[in-house]
Amino acid sequence: MSVLALVLLTGLTACGTSPEPTKPTDSAPSSPTAHSRATAQTDAGIGPMPDFVGGNVKGALMQLGPEADVRVTDSSGRDRSIDDEGDWKICTQQPSPGFLLNGHVVRFGAVLVGESC
Repeated sequence: MSVLALVLLTGLTACGTSPEPTKPTDSAPSSPTAHSRATAQTDAGIGPMPDFVGGNVKGALMQLGPEADVRVTDSSGRDRSIDDEGDWKICTQQPSPGFLLNGHVVRFGAVLVGESC
């Protein structure tokens, strides 16, 4: 075998093996928290909490869907029952906008449309 062929063969063999496995550079590092939040969002079927303050209770309930656990109370302090959600506007909300619900109870404080919060 010629010296040139031996050098080429040695070079090809060296290129075929790597002392360390290569890491993909195009993927972002993941954290358990980010993964848990994404999984929770998918499992619950509900995305991040929108900002409902100032909106209609009935519209908020429709947007959240039947899988959300929602509690609405009278913010006026008069402890009125909320019979027709379409007549009530949202003054306060918990959790805050952007929070992933993940099974948390949604709480709205509301007053009748036309009343001040």
